[in-house]
Amino acid sequence: MTPDLAVACGGSIAPWMASVTFGGEDLKNVYIGSLRGTTIPWFRSPVAGLPMVHWNEGKMP
Repeated sequence: MTPDLAVACGGSIAPWMASVTFGGEDLKNVYIGSLRGTTIPWFRSPVAGLPMVHWNEGKMP
Protein backbone atom coordinates (compact mmCIF):
# COMPACT_ATOMS: atom_id res chain seq x y z
CA MET A 1 0.00 0.00 0.00
CA THR A 2 1.36 3.38 -0.99
CA PRO A 3 0.01 6.86 -0.28
CA ASP A 4 -0.71 7.32 -4.00
CA LEU A 5 -2.77 4.14 -4.07
CA ALA A 6 -4.68 5.17 -0.94
CA VAL A 7 -5.56 8.54 -2.48
CA ALA A 8 -6.63 6.86 -5.74
CA CYS A 9 -8.97 4.53 -3.81
CA GLY A 10 -10.34 7.36 -1.67
CA GLY A 11 -14.07 6.77 -1.96
CA SER A 12 -16.72 8.88 -0.27
CA ILE A 13 -18.25 6.63 2.42
CA ALA A 14 -15.03 5.71 4.24
CA PRO A 15 -12.09 7.47 2.60
CA TRP A 16 -8.85 5.62 3.35
CA MET A 17 -10.71 2.76 5.11
CA ALA A 18 -8.57 1.51 8.00
CA SER A 19 -10.61 -0.87 10.15
CA VAL A 20 -13.78 -2.92 10.54
CA THR A 21 -15.27 -3.94 13.88
CA PHE A 22 -18.50 -5.47 15.17
CA GLY A 23 -20.53 -3.90 17.97
CA GLY A 24 -23.95 -3.52 19.51
CA GLU A 25 -25.59 -5.87 22.00
CA ASP A 26 -25.86 -8.67 19.43
CA LEU A 27 -22.53 -7.87 17.67
CA LYS A 28 -24.37 -7.41 14.35
CA ASN A 29 -23.52 -3.73 13.86
CA VAL A 30 -20.49 -3.37 11.58
CA TYR A 31 -18.50 -0.15 12.00
CA ILE A 32 -16.07 1.08 9.32
CA GLY A 33 -13.11 3.17 10.46
CA SER A 34 -11.33 5.46 8.03
CA LEU A 35 -8.32 7.74 8.24
CA ARG A 36 -9.91 10.65 6.39
CA GLY A 37 -13.55 10.22 7.35
CA THR A 38 -15.59 12.64 9.42
CA THR A 39 -18.20 10.07 10.47
CA ILE A 40 -18.22 6.37 11.36
CA PRO A 41 -20.32 4.55 8.76
CA TRP A 42 -22.08 1.39 9.93
CA PHE A 43 -24.54 -1.21 8.75
CA ARG A 44 -26.33 -4.29 10.12
CA SER A 45 -24.91 -7.70 9.35
CA PRO A 46 -27.03 -10.87 9.15
CA VAL A 47 -24.20 -12.67 10.99
CA ALA A 48 -22.80 -11.63 14.37
CA GLY A 49 -19.11 -10.92 14.82
CA LEU A 50 -17.00 -12.50 17.54
CA PRO A 51 -16.46 -10.70 20.85
CA MET A 52 -13.04 -9.17 21.42
CA VAL A 53 -10.64 -11.65 23.02
CA HIS A 54 -9.86 -9.37 25.95
CA TRP A 55 -13.57 -9.13 26.88
CA ASN A 56 -13.26 -12.65 28.37
CA GLU A 57 -9.87 -12.27 30.06
CA GLY A 58 -9.61 -14.42 33.12
CA LYS A 59 -12.76 -16.43 32.33
CA MET A 60 -12.66 -20.06 31.38
CA PRO A 61 -14.69 -21.07 28.30
